[in-house]
Amino acid sequence: MVPKLKTVAFSGLKTVLVEVEVAEIFYDRPTLQIVGLPDTSVREAQQRVFSAVKSSGLPLSQGKTIVNLAPADV
Repeated sequence: MVPKLKTVAFSGLKTVLVEVEVAEIFYDRPTLQIVGLPDTSVREAQQRVFSAVKSSGLPLSQGKTIVNLAPADV
């Protein structure tokens, strides 16, 4: 079962409902991939999230973690 959570994204003064799904695939090294956003800032966000988890002292998954954000056009 894929864990899901609902949150909101802010667009000016409006909010848009966003569904977040997280899946883990066992892989040779820990990686994080964020999908569902068409913007190039996603690559930067991936690095920031990965670095934040690593520096927080929380255990990193030993697999590939995929985070899907929907709707993709937000």
